[in-house]
Amino acid sequence: MSTFLKIIRYIFSILLILVLLLLFFIGIPLTATTQTFINRDNIKSVLDNSGIYDNFIDILVEQSNTVDTNSQSEILALIKDDPQFKLNLKTIFSSEDIKPKIETVIDALYDWLEGKTVYPEFEVYLIDDEDTFKDLFLSVTMLRMEGLPTCSTEAQSIPTDMMDVECIPAGTNLNNLETSFQKALDSNQMDMTETMDSFKFSSDQLNISYDNAILAQSIFRVVKILPILLCAVLFLLTVIILLLIPSTKGSFITTSIIYLLTGLLFLILGSVKNIAQILQSISTSNIDIPYSQMKDLITNLLVPLFESILHNIFIYSLVILGVGVILLIIGIIVKKKKKEEVKVQEPIKDEKTTESKSKDTL
Repeated sequence: MSTFLKIIRYIFSILLILVLLLLFFIGIPLTATTQTFINRDNIKSVLDNSGIYDNFIDILVEQSNTVDTNSQSEILALIKDDPQFKLNLKTIFSSEDIKPKIETVIDALYDWLEGKTVYPEFEVYLIDDEDTFKDLFLSVTMLRMEGLPTCSTEAQSIPTDMMDVECIPAGTNLNNLETSFQKALDSNQMDMTETMDSFKFSSDQLNISYDNAILAQSIFRVVKILPILLCAVLFLLTVIILLLIPSTKGSFITTSIIYLLTGLLFLILGSVKNIAQILQSISTSNIDIPYSQMKDLITNLLVPLFESILHNIFIYSLVILGVGVILLIIGIIVKKKKKEEVKVQEPIKDEKTTESKSKDTL
């Protein structure tokens, strides 16, 4: 009966060891990744160092190279065809202007996830200055005008609203037309409020339901304490495995080996340094990204994220190795104690037998 129970205990201990290993190889990378993304300052730093703010227009220019001449994307077509417009855009969308807008959105999202607000609350205009917006709007409009057909002889005038123009009257001078539009914009004859609102990005556009908002906050709270939860589950499994394995010495030695081998594996993984070269080789061989600017941006975004994740894995590997060493020491100590107990018990038995023999002789 005792042999049967030992077999059952070994079977259950093997199953729990498999669960422990599964928890290691899923929980550690998952925890390392989530702890990288739950810190808003870490995300801001990654974006800031990636160069996305400084190269925003350059990336847009590269994307515009794929725009067909007959494309309806007027701004991208203008970027492609007008070098001066590219320079104007760089002035409008400078890194000093783009960075606070994106960070405003990031802060609003993290305030919501941390439970400070019920929903994300932000309102960002891509172009804040009305005069700057008018200049951009006029440039895009004139590009559109250049592509419009000539009106029939019946068409005698151009509509007041620039966006309603469908054709150019015969003999119309585009330079004079641009001047008249400029005067109309400067004199506020045209209401640009609605057009400017189309360049506004606000939290209202997200359309997050109340249930989804609460669910996201709950998941974020769980993610924040994920390291504590993982440690608690690992500790519980380890204790159960130690109790299941019949041999006390064997249980500590076996568990220590699992911790030491797992810790060494994660230590090697967390010590990887050439992340940039690995990502560049992967993007070159497997991912078709046509523009070098976009490749550099993706690399600059992913490298610090992977470095942060691997750093967390490295820290966790040291903890796992430390636990493995402690378990190994306990296993060795338990073995030594048992030998000492056997040696101590033997002379005690001898003394009792000698006493009984002396009494018999008397």
